[in-house]
Amino acid sequence: MDYIKASKIIHVTGITPALSESARDVVFEVIRIAKEIAEIFLAMGCKIVAVKLGAEGCYVADKDGRKYKKGFTVEVTDTVDAGDGFAAGFLSGILKGLSLEECGTYGNALGAMATLVNGDMEGYPYLDQLLQFMGKKKSIDR
Repeated sequence: MDYIKASKIIHVTGITPALSESARDVVFEVIRIAKEIAEIFLAMGCKIVAVKLGAEGCYVADKDGRKYKKGFTVEVTDTVDAGDGFAAGFLSGILKGLSLEECGTYGNALGAMATLVNGDMEGYPYLDQLLQFMGKKKSIDR
């Protein structure tokens, strides 16, 4: 699948594997070569690369390091907007100045929480709920 390595942008969503057999093959190939993909984008000048791996979690990389971050185990109701949830969680970590590893955890957690309910953004948590889900806060004060 040289066309994957030659791509400038690969956008894979939760629905991509269901589109066709070839789309499914691309998804599994992207997961298999996540490290290679990250290295290609870093070599092209990207400062930070996050490769979403669905329920498996993500692979994050920058000039200082690379790390697989395991996903959260949840009972999935609906995968709609899980990818956007990942992006929102990851980018919120960037904006908070968190480590790359913590950004991956935020992304994985928010993406997982999006799958707990039906709908687009209905599963998106408030920060306190996200922290509790990640085990960083014991309870939510209201």
